[in-house]
Amino acid sequence: MRLLNRNIVFLIIGSLFSLNCNSYRLDKYISPKSSDWTMYGGGINRTNHSEVLPIPPLAPKWEFNTGAGFGTFSGVVADSILFATTLKGELHLLNIQTGKNLGKKKFSAPIVGGPAIGSGVVYLSFAVRDISVGEYDLSDKKFNWTLELSGVESSPLIVGNQLFVTTSEGKLVAIEKKSGVVNWTFSDEPIGILKSSRSSPASDGKKVVYGNDNGVLYAVDIDNGKLIWRYKSGGSIAASPAIKNNIVYFGSMDGNLYAIDISDGKLIWKYETGSPVYSSAAVSDSYVYIGGADGVLRCINNQSGKLVWSFKAQSVFGSAPLISDKIIYIGSFDKNLYVLDAVNGNLVWSYLLNGRIKSSPLVWKNFLFVFTDDQIITAFTPIKSGLTKEGGRPE
Repeated sequence: MRLLNRNIVFLIIGSLFSLNCNSYRLDKYISPKSSDWTMYGGGINRTNHSEVLPIPPLAPKWEFNTGAGFGTFSGVVADSILFATTLKGELHLLNIQTGKNLGKKKFSAPIVGGPAIGSGVVYLSFAVRDISVGEYDLSDKKFNWTLELSGVESSPLIVGNQLFVTTSEGKLVAIEKKSGVVNWTFSDEPIGILKSSRSSPASDGKKVVYGNDNGVLYAVDIDNGKLIWRYKSGGSIAASPAIKNNIVYFGSMDGNLYAIDISDGKLIWKYETGSPVYSSAAVSDSYVYIGGADGVLRCINNQSGKLVWSFKAQSVFGSAPLISDKIIYIGSFDKNLYVLDAVNGNLVWSYLLNGRIKSSPLVWKNFLFVFTDDQIITAFTPIKSGLTKEGGRPE
């Protein structure tokens, strides 16, 4: 009897060890809701704008140590579960309400770009050639399909039945979601002098727009992959573009923030920040917000391109802000999470964490998630329950 009990104990311990090391447990089929944040930027426009943001002051509700670092885009939310990826090639699943670890899946390559969630599946991109992108079935715990491209360091974009990724060879690839068949591939550079694309693509539903290390922003027809226009900036484009009201906004390493007409690719205005811009923007109906390597967050009028206000942190802003029409959340390399008034830029609240903030904050209902370079995910909730606005869908 003792031997049987010992075997049972070892079996239980072994199961727990397996779960903690390279497995997870889901008790439901993942069905994303309209209010979920299922891809970087909150939607195909990549505006990092949400109608729902928790009202500060906030307090940490739980913390989780992933044991590995994060990319610029490291998390998505669907069906009350936080999906977080790491540079160690791990996908972590966390219960949002409790912070309970549901387990993880370890893959064989780093995940630099964040995941994207569909019904029952997660789309993952990897910074290697042999498995660059794939659709992973969360119930069957296996890939439905994978593709060998040239490495992907950007976040996948889902538009209708297609999945779009940019590659380390500077290509934009359109993939049929269900089958994994490549519908078309676009590349503007001759073979042998290809430049990498770290910029995650954005779309207005008709065009796909993305940047390249050659300094060019491309707009491509979503159906056939034909070039519609290109715009040449003065430096590499690592930032992801954001689209609002038929205008494309993006930052360049030349220190400028650009506003481009999405219909013809013509310059509407550009604003000189005086510092390289490698972080992505957030856009509302009236303003565009961009952080810089100089540690300054700038609010620019959407239509005129004029500076409205600026806020100086103690170090670099390396990721996009998260905004509503009323407040802004943004993290800095100075380890502070800042909350600013979206209209006048006044500091509303701040919180000092233990690690630098290199990833964009993530929201789900009254939860705010912050990823720091000490490998910690911190979930915040309001001290007094409240949201900036009830309901709404991220853009």
